[in-house]
Amino acid sequence: MKARSYYIGKYAKASKRYEKGAKLIEYDNSFIEEEKKQSKALKLCTKVLEAENKNGKALCRRAQAYIQTADLDLAELVIKKALEIDPDNRDIKL
Repeated sequence: MKARSYYIGKYAKASKRYEKGAKLIEYDNSFIEEEKKQSKALKLCTKVLEAENKNGKALCRRAQAYIQTADLDLAELVIKKALEIDPDNRDIKL
């Protein structure tokens, strides 16, 4: 049970960092075209998770964002959370 509370704490920290990053990308005027596409996807993901914090697809996209920024520990936590919610989702497993 101790390990579970450890991961819950890590997940909460990951969520806060993700939300902070999402707020920073609101001002994407200086981004190149590819960065603007990624920014838009992350903003949409954040909005979905605000409404549905157990949306497997949005969690999967959040994990992908962490992977892109080489934050693999946080990506792993988000993927584990997504797998708890939707263990049969092929995209999450990949």
